[in-house]
Amino acid sequence: VARFGDSTYEIRGRRRVEHVSALTQFDAAVEEFERNYRSEVVIGIERRYKFDVPEEAFREAVANALIHRTWDVYAAVNVALFPDRIEVAASGGLPRDMTREKYFSGYASSLRNPVLANVFFRLGYVELFGTGVRRMIDSYAGTGTEPKFEITDDFVKVVLPVIGASPQLDSRESKVMETLAGYRIMSSEEIAEATGFSKSKTIRVLN
Repeated sequence: VARFGDSTYEIRGRRRVEHVSALTQFDAAVEEFERNYRSEVVIGIERRYKFDVPEEAFREAVANALIHRTWDVYAAVNVALFPDRIEVAASGGLPRDMTREKYFSGYASSLRNPVLANVFFRLGYVELFGTGVRRMIDSYAGTGTEPKFEITDDFVKVVLPVIGASPQLDSRESKVMETLAGYRIMSSEEIAEATGFSKSKTIRVLN
């Protein structure tokens, strides 16, 4: 678990949790999450906790990373904490019989490590119905943002945005935003012409 500034070049804290059970690793990740993204608010006479990132989404992302990672590969589950987002990445892509469509459907489950998954299920950490991704997305309902998922053959990464945070833009995105300054309404072709980008590149940046 590492806590960064605005980029990975600025490391503000680091915690490595190894040679302990997966449950201890899970608890340590949640502890770091609460330390950095939980605050207390007073409403009337009640004191309540407020989370900058939905707690359910974070717990689900870390539990899934531990349950579905490839344990025969020496690669840690990485939890990167940023001011505007959290990134949870685990080794191994999707299980062999799990497609991207099934992954996002919210109703299909393929267990790479069934014994570990059953332990997490019996402790109430996961549901084992394949609804984890859908619950992460639903936990952001009404916030104006949602999680992002990056899937390759080697890893799965979940990006959980901080609610209300201004997104970090790269140079291409900043150029498009400058072109649209003043809330101008432009077609993708007009944006491409103004920025000098190709039509396909413009659409990728807009997406």
